[in-house]
Amino acid sequence: MAEKNINAVMTGNVGTKAFDVLNQFPIGIYVGDDTIEKVLQEFIDGKLKKN
Repeated sequence: MAEKNINAVMTGNVGTKAFDVLNQFPIGIYVGDDTIEKVLQEFIDGKLKKN
């Protein structure tokens, strides 16, 4: 993902191994627990918390 210039991942859950790997790169990890539409809107509005 880092090679593709991806700078954010939105997910319903992230395991510790994935979290550790993603944190080795400048990739933000955002966890949401609603419909994709609502989670995307929270991201756009700056309300989705970055882990």
